[in-house]
Amino acid sequence: MLFVGIDPGKDGAIAFIADDGIVEVRAAVLGANDRADLLARRYAPSLLRVYIEKSQAFPGQGGVGNHSTGMDYGQWLTILDLYDIPYQIVTVQSWQKVMLAGKPSPPKKPDMPALATHDGYKQAVAARQRITAAHRKEVKEFAATVAQRLFPTVNLKRTEKCAGPHDGAVDALLIAEYCRRTWR
Repeated sequence: MLFVGIDPGKDGAIAFIADDGIVEVRAAVLGANDRADLLARRYAPSLLRVYIEKSQAFPGQGGVGNHSTGMDYGQWLTILDLYDIPYQIVTVQSWQKVMLAGKPSPPKKPDMPALATHDGYKQAVAARQRITAAHRKEVKEFAATVAQRLFPTVNLKRTEKCAGPHDGAVDALLIAEYCRRTWR
């Protein structure tokens, strides 16, 4: 059995965990042919168990970014369906609840002021966005720590020149481990 985690998107990745413990991570697999080669043409679909993270639009990401993410997600789903590879769509919250137990809780966001002044409202929105971005970074760092503790020999860098682990690789590896632990 081969458990696969897919973090879709331009900066996504795919990770494989075999029954014998061998782990492989590929960051940002581009192109449908490359993706099909990695999955269906390389492994018998009956041996694969795939969890793919549900893609969702984020405010502030922009129309082009959201469109690109949706196209990427759709391409992965098409390959999985085309080659009859068993898969389940998982939400960020579901895999993080198991794999990142004890992750930092989001701080309380400041209350939005009444629309008394436009400037006061803009300042409150900016403060909420800073808090959200800081918390997202904190969760990403926590996820990298968890992945490195679970798989200390796996290189999670996109290239050797990178200073830190690749977010997509970290997420894909944790999704694959979540798949291994929970597939039914």
